Amino acid sequence: MGRDSFSGHSSFVIPQQHYKDAYLALDFVDDDDKSAAENLVDCLEDFAFCLQEASPEAMIFVLDDNNLDTEFDWELMQTLAPFLEVGSFCEEIEFDGNCVYVGTVAVKNNTHFIEMARYELITDDAGRWARGELIAKGDGADWY
Repeated sequence: MGRDSFSGHSSFVIPQQHYKDAYLALDFVDDDDKSAAENLVDCLEDFAFCLQEASPEAMIFVLDDNNLDTEFDWELMQTLAPFLEVGSFCEEIEFDGNCVYVGTVAVKNNTHFIEMARYELITDDAGRWARGELIAKGDGADWY
C-alpha cells in the first residue's frame, strides 16, 4: 500500500475445490508428481505463507512469522480473493504505530472482494496490540 508497515495476523482459508485454481491464478507451475494440495503449499510458501492446518475440506495458511517485518502484498490477496473462504483476512500495522489495516474477504453480488478497514491501533500494558476504533472502511480495490 506504499507505506512503511509490517504484516500482522492473517488467516487465508482455501477450500479444497479451489486449490489448483488458486495456485494457477498466481502463475505457479505445478509439479505433476504432487497433489493440488502439495502444489498450493509450495506456491504460497513463495509468498511467505505457511500451512497452519489442513483438513479434507480446506487448508488454512498464515503469514510466516519470519516475514512479519515486510510489507504485505495486498494485490496477492486480491488475486486470491475468488478462491478464499469468506472471512479470510490479513492485518498490516503502520510502523508509526497509529493504525492497523485489515483486509477481509467478503461477497457482494456473488463476487468475492477484499473489504478494507482502517482501525486505531491500541496496545495494552504488556505491549500486545489490538484493533481500536474503526477509522475508515471500503472496497480494497480503492485502497491499493
